[in-house]
Amino acid sequence: PLPVHCPVSLARQTTFFFLNVNKMEAPAVRAAYYAAFHQGSHVQKVQRLYRYGLKNILNYAVQRDVFHVEAAKLREEFENNKNSPAGASLLTKGIERLHSMEHPDGWILNTSYGGSKWQRNVPIPDSVSITLDYGKEPKY
Repeated sequence: PLPVHCPVSLARQTTFFFLNVNKMEAPAVRAAYYAAFHQGSHVQKVQRLYRYGLKNILNYAVQRDVFHVEAAKLREEFENNKNSPAGASLLTKGIERLHSMEHPDGWILNTSYGGSKWQRNVPIPDSVSITLDYGKEPKY
């Protein structure tokens, strides 16, 4: 279960950082959203911020040439602040900036949660047998 102070609400639509959290999604998905910037070491949080920043840039810049330019700018900004003594405050400001710049309709892979093909390929029941010999079954 999630901690009591978790910002994810089950009763209403909530935006947590740049991820839309619906009331119908699985508890593991909500826990992953919460853990993105609340658990792990400082290095892990910075890595997640960088990765989510790249994903957010890709939501805005679909053309790869534009994406590469914007990704280089983001990388340069991270490299400039790499050994800064104000690391924790920079991380907090970065998370707030990421949240303020989120795309209103971000890209979701069609096979991941919230995608158009989520759980379409259900497993075949055990009662169904697959025959691979194409008409050469034994006669009964």
